[in-house]
Amino acid sequence: MQVTVALMGSIFGSFSFLVRDDFNSIVSYYRLLAVKHSIDFKIANITFHTLHCSQQAYLRSSLHVCHSTRSLRLSNTNLLSAPFVRTSFGSRSFSVTAPKIWNSLPPSLRTCTSFDTFRRHLKTHYCQQHRRPPTSSEH
Repeated sequence: MQVTVALMGSIFGSFSFLVRDDFNSIVSYYRLLAVKHSIDFKIANITFHTLHCSQQAYLRSSLHVCHSTRSLRLSNTNLLSAPFVRTSFGSRSFSVTAPKIWNSLPPSLRTCTSFDTFRRHLKTHYCQQHRRPPTSSEH
């Protein structure tokens, strides 16, 4: 059986809306991902600056470093504790969001001492996450 160009055009033309819709969903996924990463990037920068500089006392009072009473391997990982909140409005506060973002960073980022080094590695970290292709469960 010989497939003609007209037949191929009609076959692919009828499925072009699927490709276009899939493409649009991927583009919108990456746009939202870029927005999410830029917000996380800014919150992580503010958190680093708050933990390592003594300027923002009002933000520093809302962050609580986890201290372990035991000498464990995880005792020196610079983790923050997030308070329990009952509402979704409360979960968007800095005192809840900053520890979640901070604790999700790799330990090598959380132990940086220089702000410039932290910022450079953080940008690399989010760029690598952003370039990772989406899985079907992430749509």
